[in-house]
Amino acid sequence: MAAASGDGNSSAEIFRCLVRKSLPPCNLIENLPLKQFTTLRIGGPARFFCEPRNLDELRVLLRRAGESGLRHSIIGAGSNLLVDDSGFHGLILRLRGNFWESQRIGEKNIYVRCGLPMKRLSIACCSNCIGGYEFCDGIPGTIGGAIAMNAGAFSSAMGDFVEKITALGRDGKIVSICGGTFSYRKSPLRHGDIVLAATLKRPADLVPVEMIIARRDQMSAERRKKQPREPSAGSIFRNPPATSAGKLIDEAGLKGTRIGDAQISLLHGNFIVNRGHATCAQVLELIFLAKRTVMERFGVDLVPEICFLTDSWEGPL
Repeated sequence: MAAASGDGNSSAEIFRCLVRKSLPPCNLIENLPLKQFTTLRIGGPARFFCEPRNLDELRVLLRRAGESGLRHSIIGAGSNLLVDDSGFHGLILRLRGNFWESQRIGEKNIYVRCGLPMKRLSIACCSNCIGGYEFCDGIPGTIGGAIAMNAGAFSSAMGDFVEKITALGRDGKIVSICGGTFSYRKSPLRHGDIVLAATLKRPADLVPVEMIIARRDQMSAERRKKQPREPSAGSIFRNPPATSAGKLIDEAGLKGTRIGDAQISLLHGNFIVNRGHATCAQVLELIFLAKRTVMERFGVDLVPEICFLTDSWEGPL
């Protein structure tokens, strides 16, 4: 990818000056490698990186980025994300920290903010004898990302539990979105909406802690058998109707295929792992190889669910 243009440098300088005037103590970091924030351990530097401490700071940063013509993107736990080797010449916002990770278990529902790790939601529900959230334990993401892509496992998905989403719209206004309109790997969020928090369902009947732990342990054991331990971004492709992407990739003879340090997992065909110093380019080459081969062999078009972050665009490949 080409180096940043002079206009890009001007946008960066304008943004830096505006932020310093608006948020004097803001922890704005420049040229920070993003691979340390992705589960695949791949990604070049972000021109600007910041972890806003609250909603006011987030709004200011978004407004200043818009005023200076600087692109921005939100990341949570960095799962399901492939970042370009050349990085991102814009603003990366990571919604983590005490403000973004709070939760409240109420008598009728559960309130969670977007930065809460899915595993912590599972633990909190277990402690309060709330069943149904065991599947969250092994999903390496945050509430915001899990809702945005309707993450799921073991026949459960986040959309099954969402009553209401509180989001920040592209116009800077807070919007409430009712649950119930989720589908496979899709949510009712509009393009550009940022999940801030959600109200989740709380089943009326309590479940013994021992039973919840047993379910959770069973799911964990199944994951250990089927999913690789090396750094990965999770599933690369959505499952086609009536079959699975991993099965098709396996039957195409691609498991174990390696390009550089990127490899289609020997354990699960729908995972690409980083065996050391894999690059984004190597992962992309494997993704397109899998798509092409499965189409040629079986006539099935595999649709990626992994998101690609580059200077030119962001979203599913």
